[in-house]
Amino acid sequence: MKTRNVIRSVWAVALCVIGIVADAQPAMPAWFKTRTVAMSDGAQLFVRSGGRGPAVVPIHGFGDTGDMWGPLAKDLAKTHTVIVPDLRGMGRSSKVPGGYDKKSQAADIRTIITQLGQDRAAVVGHDIGTMVAYAYAASYSDKVDKLVVMDAPVPGVAPWDQIVLSPPLWHFNFAGKDAERLVAGRERIYLDRFWNEFAGNPAKIDEATRAYYTLQYAQPGAMRAAFAQFTSIAAKDVADNRELVKTKLAMPVLAIGGEKSFGVTMAVVMRNARCQRPGSRRARRRPLADGGEPRRDSATDRPIPGHGPMKVLQRLTSQPLHKAHDMNTQSISDGTALVRARVPAWPHAVILLLATVSAAALAGPVRSVGPMTFVDADTVVVADWIGAELHALQLPAATPGPVKAFNLKDVSASIAHALRTQPDKLHFEDMAFRPQTGLAYIAVSIRRGQATPTPALVAVDADGKVAVVDLAKVRHASAAIHNAPAVAKRLWRDLPQATLTVTDLVFHQGKLYVAGLSNASFASTLRVIDYPFNGKVGAASIEMYHAVHNQVETRAPIRKMAVITLNGEATLLAAYTCTPLVTIPLEALVDGAHVTGKTIAELGWGSTPVDMVAFDAGEGPVVLLANSHKSADLMSVAAIADASAKPGLATPIKWPGEPLLGLRSVSIPLAGLAQLTEQSRDFLAALRRNEASGAMELVSIRKGAFLRLSDFVNEYDFADYRYGPSDGWRAVHGTLRTDEGYADVLSP
Repeated sequence: MKTRNVIRSVWAVALCVIGIVADAQPAMPAWFKTRTVAMSDGAQLFVRSGGRGPAVVPIHGFGDTGDMWGPLAKDLAKTHTVIVPDLRGMGRSSKVPGGYDKKSQAADIRTIITQLGQDRAAVVGHDIGTMVAYAYAASYSDKVDKLVVMDAPVPGVAPWDQIVLSPPLWHFNFAGKDAERLVAGRERIYLDRFWNEFAGNPAKIDEATRAYYTLQYAQPGAMRAAFAQFTSIAAKDVADNRELVKTKLAMPVLAIGGEKSFGVTMAVVMRNARCQRPGSRRARRRPLADGGEPRRDSATDRPIPGHGPMKVLQRLTSQPLHKAHDMNTQSISDGTALVRARVPAWPHAVILLLATVSAAALAGPVRSVGPMTFVDADTVVVADWIGAELHALQLPAATPGPVKAFNLKDVSASIAHALRTQPDKLHFEDMAFRPQTGLAYIAVSIRRGQATPTPALVAVDADGKVAVVDLAKVRHASAAIHNAPAVAKRLWRDLPQATLTVTDLVFHQGKLYVAGLSNASFASTLRVIDYPFNGKVGAASIEMYHAVHNQVETRAPIRKMAVITLNGEATLLAAYTCTPLVTIPLEALVDGAHVTGKTIAELGWGSTPVDMVAFDAGEGPVVLLANSHKSADLMSVAAIADASAKPGLATPIKWPGEPLLGLRSVSIPLAGLAQLTEQSRDFLAALRRNEASGAMELVSIRKGAFLRLSDFVNEYDFADYRYGPSDGWRAVHGTLRTDEGYADVLSP
């Protein structure tokens, strides 16, 4: 799938997207009737209409007017009553002082529809028009036959909080008298910035089109009104939509994102706007007979009528949804691509998820990397807190390799070289071993000052060779993480709560269990997401008793977890900061449930879990919990099961003399680890900082021994030391020294 720069393209002007720019001047059909419709506050909205049949209302965005819909209106009017307004303050509508919030403009649309003798309508929006269209559909749900939204997010609906952090969206807050003075007489320069920077192909927006719209926006009061379209978003639209989104939309919904624009993130937005795909049916895709490209006139290079995106949209709005719609991949005027999906009729809101035909599945761009886990030998699922998504990455084929111990003393330098950055710019997010390959996959963020970190994923072999996974090109599917925390909320001043959207994830029997935070006041959340992704997502809020703090806690998230079987029941074993150990039966994780975990141990205060690994080294299943500020804890699953069968902890520790309660663990000398994971049947693997050099090491640690012999100097290491004839440590030390690359220094 080609890279989509979501943020830079969200606000691409609609005339670029729909392909009207070849005309000398955008225009509606000459035979359409024109009129002005008075609003309750005195605003006069300019409206054009024509045709006969069911009503359809296309709503334009910023940088254009209702004229942008001219070619589509001409086609739709053959079977529809087409009603095309200029939004208040734009085009030939009056430039009134207020009313630019999208809920008020939805009321404008309702007035227009009823004044023209209609009651119900299909509503189509692009850019700012999408925001108005959503507000209309949510406010007048029973009056909307179908909703089409194109290439713009919905204010207040995830991932809105991440989107608005982008520096290119400075124009959201560009307003006021001085802003008007700066733009006065320079409207063309201001509009060129949108056309040149946000368009997929600026050359497609010809001079005649630019000049025409510049005249529209140079009218007295026009730029003030245009600025108000944006400033009203933070002032009112976000709050309005967070109320509107509580009610599910009742009509079929089509979310359209161009390949060079908002892409399938449109589907994510509309799912989060309470348009949900039924889990019982799935969109099906099949190859196109003509390769997916529209037929074009050889002389003009324009799409031949009936084969371009206008016809796609016309088919959607003109045919009843009890018939399936084949939406072919269409190459639009700026190179944007829409993707076909054959979608059966559903009894409630439908999202047509759009992606490129070559994509393995529906996917948004990978904007950050965090916790990850392999679901099979070729697929790793990575959490993306900025995008509020999980991405299932289909990795390139890898040759099965032997299990070899890792002894890489400066893997940070090798990874930085491969990523063309410096080692001190790398932040190591997670590590997982790809089954059957002997390859360590490491997720890193490249940090450059205050800029948003760049995500990266690399594969490293035991010889230190690094291969970079191209996150822009890797085939992947994505699933939305609903109700993620707002980025604006901070912990310790500088840490966005959203970075804790996913703190750990585990794959078990076709489901991903995702620990982290939500945006609710009861923030600690366990999400359950089907894999392969099918739209089925559940979430339960989690509380537990914290014996160190002597309180029931509902905000602190699970930090690390594993699925184990306790007394015949599949159970989630969860570790929290400072360090309660909690059990939660998987069957309790029902969507919408409020679950109280059972605290079975307090393992010591003043530390955060780094990783939890469950395995069997030949003496029965065990769980190893690595910690940030203390030794690791080793516990047998049998002991955990015994503790879980008893009542949970309900009294505090006696600080500081008696810091432990409940299940007792065996202290393991593994400390200072950045990451710990299972490498193979015999080895764990760890990322850790060298205390002297600061370099990140990637090393193997043999299960059962749980240490690196070469980390220490002791009696056995001197050249003149001799083992006794029956000293069993000689064989153990020989194995460990061989693992660590020191087979040649074993004492006799």
